[in-house]
Amino acid sequence: MKSFASANYFWVGLAIASGLLSHLIRANRWRRLLKPMGYNPGLKNIFLATMIGYLANYAIPRLGEVSRCGVLTKTDKIPLNKSLGTVVTERAFDLFIFIIIFIATIFIEHKHLGAYLNENIYPKLSDKFAVFSDGLFWYIMLAAGVILIGLYIVFRKKLRSFKIFKKIEELFIGFIHGLKSLFKIEKPLLFLLETLAIWVFYLLMPYFCFFSLSETSHLSINAGLSALVIGSIGIM
Repeated sequence: MKSFASANYFWVGLAIASGLLSHLIRANRWRRLLKPMGYNPGLKNIFLATMIGYLANYAIPRLGEVSRCGVLTKTDKIPLNKSLGTVVTERAFDLFIFIIIFIATIFIEHKHLGAYLNENIYPKLSDKFAVFSDGLFWYIMLAAGVILIGLYIVFRKKLRSFKIFKKIEELFIGFIHGLKSLFKIEKPLLFLLETLAIWVFYLLMPYFCFFSLSETSHLSINAGLSALVIGSIGIM
């Protein structure tokens, strides 16, 4: 209660404004991915869909990615399979940017973060993805993929007579169209700048909050970078 009473809410307000700006830019960047497929939802609708997605993530992690696409299906008649493909595309791009930031942070803040990462992050990440280092797992996945493709080739004419198969095929085709949208955007440089702006505002959120309390007001932007990286790993 003392901390709440003594906090400087000017900096808290700036942190909230940074968060909202990052979400607004994210919404506009998503709209940029939808345009090559012939869809141009209003910024208001796509921003509110993005915010509903974030809200849904608090209930079930990653539910928001489907939820925000469902909202656009209702408001702008954008097929869910196509918009979901664009979401996967932008998330993959964000992951690529995050990996660069993560590596840069390790180099910049290794003295402060080294022990923490070795104790709390690396072991848990290696445990989580241990299955992917098992050769048997990849052989099973490869065999399953070959069998499924083989069955599709042999029985595709018969399968197309079933409505459910047509639905699955339409879903898959639309999803691929969404993934390809990254290569068809009109202004790729602007897309990249928007992506960088999103992460800059993400960084400013914890950094501005440092100034709201005397105990953390001395921390540098490097500490904000560390908070961003560790916090992002936690969310993932």
